[in-house]
Amino acid sequence: MDELNHKFSVADIIKSTGGRLLNGCLSASFEDISTDSRNIKPGELFLALKGERFDGQRFIPQACDRGATGVVVKKGFSKEEVCIGNRAVIEVEDPLRALGDIAHYWRMKHLVKVVGVTGSNGKTTTKEMIGQIMGVTGNILKTEGNFNNLVGLPLTLLRLSEKDEVAILEMGTNARSEIKRLAEISVPDIAVITNIGQAHLEGLRSIEEVTEEKGDLFRALREDGFVIINKDDPRVLNVAAECKCKKISFGVVNKADLMAIDVSMSDQGRVGFRLSNGYKDVTVDLRICGTFNVYNALAAAGVAHALGAKLEIIREGLERFRHLPGRMEVIGSDRYTIINDTYNANPNSMEQALKTLVGMKGAGRTIAVLGDMLELGTFARLAHLRIGNLVSKLGVDYLFTLGQDSRHLARGALESRMNEQNIYVGEGHQELAARLKGIIGKGDYILVKGSRGMNMELIVEELLSDERKEGGENKRRGEEDTSCR
Repeated sequence: MDELNHKFSVADIIKSTGGRLLNGCLSASFEDISTDSRNIKPGELFLALKGERFDGQRFIPQACDRGATGVVVKKGFSKEEVCIGNRAVIEVEDPLRALGDIAHYWRMKHLVKVVGVTGSNGKTTTKEMIGQIMGVTGNILKTEGNFNNLVGLPLTLLRLSEKDEVAILEMGTNARSEIKRLAEISVPDIAVITNIGQAHLEGLRSIEEVTEEKGDLFRALREDGFVIINKDDPRVLNVAAECKCKKISFGVVNKADLMAIDVSMSDQGRVGFRLSNGYKDVTVDLRICGTFNVYNALAAAGVAHALGAKLEIIREGLERFRHLPGRMEVIGSDRYTIINDTYNANPNSMEQALKTLVGMKGAGRTIAVLGDMLELGTFARLAHLRIGNLVSKLGVDYLFTLGQDSRHLARGALESRMNEQNIYVGEGHQELAARLKGIIGKGDYILVKGSRGMNMELIVEELLSDERKEGGENKRRGEEDTSCR
């Protein structure tokens, strides 16, 4: 391939990272960058990252065998230990930082508008909603899956092409200064903090530190940028007060630039509202459940408004949006309804999910199947007690729990006078699922939720497996009945 068609030259990598060429030619070039030796393609540059459980430099031979034409290594690497040949070897202080520096270099070569999305809850949903809106009229790039960290975000930016008009980047964190670094890499033009609550307290230690960490996204913006402000979240408001850039606010309770009016939820949990900009409003019928998603929709609308989208386009995009797997995913059957919210959990999202469960209650009963909320550090005991209290106060009929902190959930429910006979602390997924199957009745609503590490989706799979078996049995009976006639 002609060198002009290559993405990076050795000189580009050295310029962007401050690295040093140990081997090869300064004019050599690469078609792309990879951090995974298993998937590297001929002509690519292999960047050897080091993690807690792996060292990318051990996989340099594999990367070279697969056609890598260069490698980025940590200072101290001995090229004599590996058969490098004439491949480029670039030495840097920190390969992870180098990845971010290269992604920043690539971002600055494009005129794309960059949107940064963070928050304690709703990041992914908001990011996907923005993508649906802006995808109505233009070409977008957005974070895929959970590529929202110091590896995933740079790899997302490296996918930028000339046709992309907007890049929508989710930014996650579990330690101080990660958001600041993600913002340095991506240089956002628009930033939204969906909300600030109790999440990742094991790494960030206090709600004040969470606020500071999330606030770094707003502080990173230039004065000609836009911050999108949740007027109903006091912590977001306090962070936004420091900003000198342009502001667009959204809210349900407090007066804002964009407001949701007449919010409603159907028996099936679907949400509707009127979206108003103060001069005009449109009716939005979301295809997802949970009134808390109205805030995600408003946050997305604020970003789209900053990008010049009209209310009608915003409505069209929001109504195109469908639930994400494991995020308030409503799975109905002839017998009962499962609300699969197993992707993750923290105290705020747990509270909202429980309120949605109770709000959807029909003729049947409500059953909460809750796993531990992880990464809460010293706040774990109190947080689980409070959620247990809430389960009882909301009138949930049955509580099933799983995990080390589940005893606090159960205790909290008992302290708030929930019937002890309706509380069950499970020992494992299959055992809990078997107990659950024994009490489920027709018309019941079952919420299954917990942190990612709790693998609560296994319980959903157990329930659905039974449904599929019963469906097959019924089908076979029907076939037998037909053959007898």
